[in-house]
Amino acid sequence: MKVRFIVAALLLGASASVTFAQSTVGAVLADGGKRLTSEELKSLLPGANMSGPNASGGNFETTLRPDGAVSGSVLGNGQQLGITGSWAVTDKDMYCGELVINARPLKYCAALFKKGDQYFVASDPQGNFGAQTVANLRTIKK
Repeated sequence: MKVRFIVAALLLGASASVTFAQSTVGAVLADGGKRLTSEELKSLLPGANMSGPNASGGNFETTLRPDGAVSGSVLGNGQQLGITGSWAVTDKDMYCGELVINARPLKYCAALFKKGDQYFVASDPQGNFGAQTVANLRTIKK
């Protein structure tokens, strides 16, 4: 279980104690940001490259393919690990899936918030995104 948490933190940037480009859901919303809907996610994410800092001070980069596959890599603690898996948009304004990083499976769900031209991701399997939920900066390119 500990390994899964570490891998999740590497990819999703789930650690609140890290001082890289992050905010909270409350701060993003208070600053004029909004949570993307399922329809907006379906328009934005297929075929997109998503990248950003991770909790270990490294970076990750993934491609969310239109067929629902994910591929990419994560660099953290001096190691570069391959990422494979799947993803899909839910009807609850989230995208969820299962990744395999270094032969370890990881299930995830996340919401995407947009503030100006910046995107922030917040992860929670139940979709509970309170004001203090960490929201990490992401770059998304098609």
